[in-house]
Amino acid sequence: MRISTNYLFTNVASSISNGMDLYAAETNNKLYKIHKAGDNPAAQSQIMLLQSTMSINTSYTESANNAATLAKETSASLDSYKKSTENYLALTEKAINGTTNAEDKRVFAKNLNEIIEQVALTANSKSYTGNYVFAGNKSTSPAFSFTRNSDGNIAGFKYEGNSIQKKIVIGTNLNSNISYDGSNLFSNKDGVSIFSGLIELRDKLEKGESFSPEEATKLKATAKSFNDEAIVKTTDIAIGAERINTTIKRYESLDISYSTQLSTLQDSDFGQFTVNLARFKNMTMSSISVMQTVLKMSEDIISM
Repeated sequence: MRISTNYLFTNVASSISNGMDLYAAETNNKLYKIHKAGDNPAAQSQIMLLQSTMSINTSYTESANNAATLAKETSASLDSYKKSTENYLALTEKAINGTTNAEDKRVFAKNLNEIIEQVALTANSKSYTGNYVFAGNKSTSPAFSFTRNSDGNIAGFKYEGNSIQKKIVIGTNLNSNISYDGSNLFSNKDGVSIFSGLIELRDKLEKGESFSPEEATKLKATAKSFNDEAIVKTTDIAIGAERINTTIKRYESLDISYSTQLSTLQDSDFGQFTVNLARFKNMTMSSISVMQTVLKMSEDIISM
């Protein structure tokens, strides 16, 4: 049977075309094992579940990061408050030791005014979101309002917020405060506001009054009660912030784990992919070589 040059050419060209089609198909499949549910229903179901879980994990991570920022800001505000209570206690001990004269007491009263102003500034702190942190869920307005005397010093106060603390969900059955009850935070364990204690002592010092031993003991105990409670509340906030950071680290670890599982289910075996491509390349190069031989034979025949 006589085989024509056209026949050989057509078959070799078809072989090359088939090899290129296989190469293209392998390249198309190199990233994913599964392209439709029918490829592997069980694996596809796991992939969909993992993708859904990863989406939820990402959402929780974003919320936790926001909560961490707010907790850091709140912690800084309460650290400032704790420092103010320390200054309040130290000043009280100096002012009531029985050796200060009326002029010294007025100087201490001026120092107390500075502490009052600092606490007022802290109590009306805003978060990076622009909300008042210590106003409960009435966070669009300052937590405290103040009245001033003729000297411009704070003479009275009122808590304008409420006790409802706003929260943000950072996990399943897990949430974090993003606002706080300022009337509680800036009080001692008996519910007495620090502003009451500061203003009372300031007014007494401005008048140059003397203190009986019993009164001095009471004033010192009051100042200490605010410092003690500030330590407790600052520690609580710091512990809460650390828990949020731990939660974020757990989410980051889970994300790596989920991504690894998804890759195992979804991504191709790149070792096998490389072997297949090499095989297709060899097949194509062989076909091209045969075609070149056929073309050379054709040229030789024509030249005869």
